[in-house]
Amino acid sequence: MEFHRQDSANEKWMPFPVEYKRGKPKKNLSDKVQLCAQALCLEEMLDVKIEAGAIFYGKTRRRLDVLFDNDLREKTIKTARDLHEMISSGITPPPKYAKKCDTCSFISLCLPKAIEKKRASIQYRVSLDDNRYTVPAQLAGVRLTLRKYPDHLGIYHDNTLVARHVRSYDRKKDIQNPDHSKVFFDHHILTIHDGKGKNEYRRYRFHG
Repeated sequence: MEFHRQDSANEKWMPFPVEYKRGKPKKNLSDKVQLCAQALCLEEMLDVKIEAGAIFYGKTRRRLDVLFDNDLREKTIKTARDLHEMISSGITPPPKYAKKCDTCSFISLCLPKAIEKKRASIQYRVSLDDNRYTVPAQLAGVRLTLRKYPDHLGIYHDNTLVARHVRSYDRKKDIQNPDHSKVFFDHHILTIHDGKGKNEYRRYRFHG
């Protein structure tokens, strides 16, 4: 943070936010949005209007001036609203690994490489480390995302957490949540091939 003199007669100083980054300027607006968010907070705290700030990039050893125009302010406000909605939902979307993650200070918390894609079996289970974990029965056969933590396993479908289990380091264990088996297929016709050119039809009922 810097303070620039605006009015020498009245000794008026205005805040000028400066963000320091290790890398180089990005193609997207993420760094500028972060800086603009700082400016919006300062404006609310100090009851002032901040027109601009700057970002210093360590890799290029250059300082980039950033103007807080209406487009950037609207983008920043929308991003803040989206964040509040995500926090209110209580659901953290799984991370997507990219090369930029290697230099991120949050990589040890985000763990973007600790995810796997798995298809749930017809017994509505996914396998990990030679153990099986249940998911809601209606997700049998669906491709899911597994996020691995040292103490637990989070299972996601379309960025929504659908199952959470204590992670087991034993082998050949079947870890179950009784609630996952309460829903079954209602009056659903399944076609099963008997290997002899004939099809067998079975009817399953919903209960639960």
